[in-house]
Amino acid sequence: MGAWGYGVLQNDTAQDGICDVANTIEEHICKLKKKGSIDSAAVLGAATGILLQFSPYSFNPESDFYPDLVEALKNNKPFFSALPTKAVRVLETVLEGKSETLLERPGTLDKDINKALKGDEEPKGFIMEKDFSYRDNELFSHPVARQYIQEVVDDLVAEIDEGFKDEEQVSDISREGYFMGAFGLLLMLEPCKVDPEYFLQWQNRFNKVWQSLDFEPDELEDEFNALYNANLHLAFDCGIKKFTVA
Repeated sequence: MGAWGYGVLQNDTAQDGICDVANTIEEHICKLKKKGSIDSAAVLGAATGILLQFSPYSFNPESDFYPDLVEALKNNKPFFSALPTKAVRVLETVLEGKSETLLERPGTLDKDINKALKGDEEPKGFIMEKDFSYRDNELFSHPVARQYIQEVVDDLVAEIDEGFKDEEQVSDISREGYFMGAFGLLLMLEPCKVDPEYFLQWQNRFNKVWQSLDFEPDELEDEFNALYNANLHLAFDCGIKKFTVA
C-alpha cells in the first residue's frame, strides 16, 4: 500500500502531496526572480522559510528549481534590509550555498501532532519520510510575509476541504488521499489562522464515509486501518486545539 507506518504522513500518497505543495511554493518563488522590492523580498523570505522546513531538495544545487531560487535571492537582496536581521542571515546563508547548515537544524512539533503525523515509532530510514526542520520565525514577521503564509494556508484548506468531499479518496485515504500531505503541513505551518470548524467537518465526513463501508475481514488490513484511523482522529483533535482561540 506504500505505507511504512500508521502516521498520517507515513505513506507514499501523503508524501507525494507534500511534494506538490513544495512545487507550488517553488512556482511562487520563480515569479519573484525578475523583480525586486520590499514586498517581494518579504514574500521570498516567507516562501524560503516554508520550504526550509520540509523540502530539502528545493535547496539542492542539482535541482531544476535551484537556479531560480538563487536568481530571486540575488535580485531581492537590495531589499533584505527591510527584514529582521536574523531573516537576512538565513537568506544570505541560502544565497551563499550553505543551506545544508539550515536544513540540519531539527524542528520541534507538539508531541500529539508528531504522533498523529509519524505514529508511535521512530522513522526507520525510509527515504520518502522527511523530518521537519527548524522554523525561522523572523522570516514570517513582516506583514507581507504573514499575509503570504496565510494565503498558502488558505489554499491548503481549500484543497483539503475538496479532498474530504471526495468519497472515493476518503474511503481509501492512505492510498488515495493526496490531500493528506496538505493536511499534515497544515498542522505544522505557523503563523496562520484556520477556522477549527473545518476539522470537525472533515472528521464528520470521514466518519460518515467509513461507517458506510462494508469491508471483508482481513487481519492485516483491519489492524492497519484501526491504527491509522486512530492517528487521523488524533490529527483532527490537534487541528481543533491548535486553531481554537483561547
